[in-house]
Amino acid sequence: MSKIINLHNSINKYFSNFENKYLENIILDKNYNIIFDHNINFNGYFVNGLIYNKNNEITIKINPYSTESILFILMHEITHAINKNKLKELVINYLIQELELIENDYIVSDELICDIAGVLLGNTKFLNYLYYNSNYNININNNYNNFINNFLITWEYCYKNKDIILNKIEYSISNKLIPYTEHEINNFKNSNKIIIGNSYSKIKEFVDDSYKKSNNNKLYIGKVDNNTAAKLIKQLNVNLFNYNVCLKNNAIKHILRKHSNNKEILRGQIPISKNDFYLIPKIILQYDKIEKVGVTKQNKLALKISKTINTHQYNLIVYISDKSKSIEIQTMYIIKKKKISSLCV
Repeated sequence: MSKIINLHNSINKYFSNFENKYLENIILDKNYNIIFDHNINFNGYFVNGLIYNKNNEITIKINPYSTESILFILMHEITHAINKNKLKELVINYLIQELELIENDYIVSDELICDIAGVLLGNTKFLNYLYYNSNYNININNNYNNFINNFLITWEYCYKNKDIILNKIEYSISNKLIPYTEHEINNFKNSNKIIIGNSYSKIKEFVDDSYKKSNNNKLYIGKVDNNTAAKLIKQLNVNLFNYNVCLKNNAIKHILRKHSNNKEILRGQIPISKNDFYLIPKIILQYDKIEKVGVTKQNKLALKISKTINTHQYNLIVYISDKSKSIEIQTMYIIKKKKISSLCV
């Protein structure tokens, strides 16, 4: 009962009228702590949600001021605590069989699985089904609905399984770039060209929109964190802390026009797909190699950033704009690396 009391106390700090029955049921069902806290901190940054295991007690914290829905955050964080292997298999099979993507072209991370769970399960209908066995019907009339149905069934099975895979590790909803504060987002609203988007869905929406029409819009994905900035100062003597990672409409058009067709294969490269844009934060934050490659006519420093994922080397050419404090993606291409035999000696 103390955990439910703690939930109620945290709710009362932020809400006057809040439906919390499904939160209580999760506490009773899984014995988790669930509390609202607008000061959730992960590695020095404020985040939308957080889950952690301390002394075998799992706690989920939800930021009441988040722009994401509470149910999305809740289901995202719960998914971190269950075994996601079968969920990953479902997603990979759907991507390969139904969307005809090459397996190595799409990296299915834990964060992606948790985001999918947040989107598909973040509704009271599904939660009512879990706890009250109400009728939760899905109209199965195509392969997409089959995928959703199988995902729901598999997630429910994993959720009800007694195994907890969450150890003394913290997971938060973050792409590891510094997210924008509410004040910063409000300031950007004065510009009709800047779009804020630090999620897979926002990147996808912007890439799809840029592919269809031309404009001067640009997507700010997030800002460079202190650890990455420190590495860049040491390697390049360039301070990019708090610089925006920026993806422009015309850059997307260039990349898809020049590097997404089969001519890339003749050049020893891999055609770019729209899904590769999701990897931009990872390439920048977890790069294998970074180097200066020149200066533009506008006196912007040009960098080449490389990151190998499986057998693919992803390469970004970016320009550094000190005026707008931005890392502007100019182009992106992929090289297939030769496999190296692993020998034990």
